Amino acid sequence: MLSKLQEQYSRIRRLESVYAKADIKQHIALVYKLGIEFTNEAALYYSRGTFKRFLYLLTRPPSIALEIKVGEIEKAIKDLEDEMNTQDRIRLKSVEAKLDDVQDELTLLQDSVDGKPNINYQLFSTFV
Repeated sequence: MLSKLQEQYSRIRRLESVYAKADIKQHIALVYKLGIEFTNEAALYYSRGTFKRFLYLLTRPPSIALEIKVGEIEKAIKDLEDEMNTQDRIRLKSVEAKLDDVQDELTLLQDSVDGKPNINYQLFSTFV
């Protein structure tokens, strides 16, 4: 899990400026928070003496708590990736719309250069 967190943190650092929206920042903060909690619990566990760790294992099996925390981290990472994908789709739609506008303008310009009449049908339809 620590290597997965390290990989995600490195990825987040590279992408933070690309995805600078508030929604993404909330997801990033949650991934960081859960990772810090995970490493804190691991550090506390390993800082105990052998006997205290043994008692801790008897009263609170680490597999249950660990599975819950790992599940929370994995869900937070998946939610972050889903939000990034959503932001990508929004950006792509915006770029496609701008590209369509540029293509329309280019067609009008080409028609005017070729000597075809330049009729703005959108403007005409507002008067009819």
